[in-house]
Amino acid sequence: MSIFIACEPPHYEGVNIERIPWTKVEHSNYEIIRHDTVIGSMSTTIESIDGGYKITSLVNIREDTVTLRDSTYLVLDSLLNPLLCHKYLTGGKNPLLVEAKYGTSKVVVRMVPSTGSRERIIHIRRPIYDNEEIYHLLRTIPYYTGYKARFYLMSTFAARFVPVSIEVCDTEPVTLSYGVKEGIKICLRVNRTSHYFWYEADPPHRMLKYHNKWTNVILLHKRDTLPNS
Repeated sequence: MSIFIACEPPHYEGVNIERIPWTKVEHSNYEIIRHDTVIGSMSTTIESIDGGYKITSLVNIREDTVTLRDSTYLVLDSLLNPLLCHKYLTGGKNPLLVEAKYGTSKVVVRMVPSTGSRERIIHIRRPIYDNEEIYHLLRTIPYYTGYKARFYLMSTFAARFVPVSIEVCDTEPVTLSYGVKEGIKICLRVNRTSHYFWYEADPPHRMLKYHNKWTNVILLHKRDTLPNS
């Protein structure tokens, strides 16, 4: 087992949590699309637990004759700070289990590939959020045009965090398989890459669409998990 230590980052202000819009248990399903072809699916569940929330998600992506499966278990406190994240990737040549334990000043990431385990200690300054909660985190922020925030996102698989910025852009129509809905557009910038999210304008503010222009991957919400649509 090897241990790596990274330096402490500068301070960012984090997001303003204006509301917690989801119910005690909430499920959502998405199609994953690339070049107008459905290549997989994502399902996610957020659930209230004592003192916080639990997020579980499952991503299936078909590549040639192989289906890659990414399953996640994430625990957050009441302010949506991550406490524990488990990720398990299968379908490739080498299954990989990754665990991240968050403390007040560090994250301990343990990777367990078939070739043996290794551990990385990353010193942090709050606020920092886990990449797996971003779909839900952006549901809690103020939805007025021009709202901005900066924070860090932790990638468990990469065992590193990156500074990101977000900005609420405007309201746009989002075309889904079951019709057109008004969506709050949010831009998230990582280095020179922009990611776009669209959320329901009305509660519970579920994510309707996600677009990664760099990989040309789109996630679209499925009707059967959107109530009163």
